[in-house]
Amino acid sequence: MQQLNVRHYMSKQFLKLTEQQSINEASVALSQSHQLGAPVVDAQGKLIGWLSELDCVSQLLQSGYYCDQSALVKDLMRQQVLTVGPDENVFDLAKKMSDNKPKSYPVVENGKLVGLIERKSVLAALYQQQQQCFNLK
Repeated sequence: MQQLNVRHYMSKQFLKLTEQQSINEASVALSQSHQLGAPVVDAQGKLIGWLSELDCVSQLLQSGYYCDQSALVKDLMRQQVLTVGPDENVFDLAKKMSDNKPKSYPVVENGKLVGLIERKSVLAALYQQQQQCFNLK
């Protein structure tokens, strides 16, 4: 069985947010990107947080109900973010994901955000590996 690394299945083009963006702006961006959440980066591209669709829904529900101003990304983002490295094995990541962990992981190398891998990409990698197994028989 070949080694399947995250690097080969991660997205290099994906939505990134900044901590100064409004939740309204982040919500529109998330909706248009079809991502379940997005990494929050500083000016140097370093990962500093994560904002999910659910975070935005909760905030927009509250601000819509009370007709108050929406918060900023920095007010709602999670600062403790589970990440993976680009050389991590996709099988190991699939095991993590199957334990009700996040459906998306930022890929970090040398402290810098280099990609994003989502469950659908892991699923595609596992399926591809399974097909290779059957073709070898």
